[in-house]
Amino acid sequence: MAQRSFKRFTIAWLAAVVGVAAGGLALNIRHDPSGVLAALSLKPLKANASDLWSAGMGLYPMRAGNREGKALNAIWYKPQVAVFGSSNVWSYVDPRRPSLRQPDGRFAYNFGLPGISMFELAAAVRHTVALGHMHRAVAGLEFFMFAGNRPFPGALDTMPLAYQPQYRDRIFSYVSRHLLSMDALSKSIPSVFREIVPAAVAAEAAPPQAIDDERLREMIHRADREQTTALYRPDLPFLFANKDGETTFDALRSTIALVQRERIALDLYLTPHHARAYELIRAIGLGPKYRAWLRELAAIADTTGACILDFGSYSDLTTDTTAATVANAVFRTHPDSIHMNTELASRVIDGLGTGACSHPDGVALSGRSIDGYLEEIEARRERFVRDHPAFAADVAAFARTLPHRPEVLNAIRP
Repeated sequence: MAQRSFKRFTIAWLAAVVGVAAGGLALNIRHDPSGVLAALSLKPLKANASDLWSAGMGLYPMRAGNREGKALNAIWYKPQVAVFGSSNVWSYVDPRRPSLRQPDGRFAYNFGLPGISMFELAAAVRHTVALGHMHRAVAGLEFFMFAGNRPFPGALDTMPLAYQPQYRDRIFSYVSRHLLSMDALSKSIPSVFREIVPAAVAAEAAPPQAIDDERLREMIHRADREQTTALYRPDLPFLFANKDGETTFDALRSTIALVQRERIALDLYLTPHHARAYELIRAIGLGPKYRAWLRELAAIADTTGACILDFGSYSDLTTDTTAATVANAVFRTHPDSIHMNTELASRVIDGLGTGACSHPDGVALSGRSIDGYLEEIEARRERFVRDHPAFAADVAAFARTLPHRPEVLNAIRP
């Protein structure tokens, strides 16, 4: 009797577990809370105008905007024109710009990822090219991207990407984890209740507030501390190679070779950070490596025939210290030391794609002219420091409070 009771209990328990699992799976398939099924075209969508704008930003069908969202949304969007880069692309490059319009009339695809590495950028380009629709790639390059040994948890190139072997098997495994996870179920269940009792709450934007000088200074110091520590790890030497000896320069060369082989138009530019960012690079001890970076990019431009335009390095776009008139921004042209505003991003982007290696605001890197250009940068910097002594002194004083030490950043890996 006891044995039969135990057997019935076990069968009932297993049936309940299977029922709950099947019910949860059904809910997740129906509501697709992560958007992964829609991104892979496994679930039909009715995209409206707002959705299509979000899709160009890489925020639809998966709404996260993170590494997995951008990679999987690209599969659904099938971009013909894509812009790659860091948060300077993600937050400030508008894919609706006429200069980025795709051949089929849709918006370009924004493949910007905060803190992206050159290895990840190369993987993103290979992924979109492998999808088979690309006509043009635009990529914003930044010095911090070329730190080959900066660790990335959940890096883009660890995901199922279209160029990888066993891509479809990896996609299946990836989708299965999404559909069978408790996290997905916890998002599907509220969707059921929203269907029963629909509700909408409009978020009201906070009105812009004036920011006085003291708050501006506090804002820039806080942003500089967070960004400099995250982008230039104080506990690691700044190396252009990873632990396997692969270099970020090789990643750039392979990217250029790929798009040239596929006859895809390519625009490469160096993002114009604010002059304060270049002062910080110098102050923490990475000035020599920054110059070495420019030299190597010039050599790559020569050997590959690619056009690489520099908009930074104390140019006219980066030395405006006028205070911003909008909330949550420090400088008129830059919200902080690292990021350019939308107006400046549009100015850079709209001048690309002419077919000539030139831009009214940029300098084409070349091995023949790099020595003279580096001297010009030094002259620009001297003028900037002379014209803004208090600004330069503030950067120097602030840099002394950072944990970065030149002997660590420039150490040679054993």
